[in-house]
Amino acid sequence: MGLSKPPKGFSNWSLRLLADRVVELKLVDSISHETIWQTLKKTA
Repeated sequence: MGLSKPPKGFSNWSLRLLADRVVELKLVDSISHETIWQTLKKTA
């Protein structure tokens, strides 16, 4: 997916930035930052 570097102007990925990127990549129509958190928590 190429998420190693955050978007220009940001030093790190946030849950909100990740949620926006997932939608931008058309992986889903919409997703909340809370869902991103739960997904990351389950895979850690």
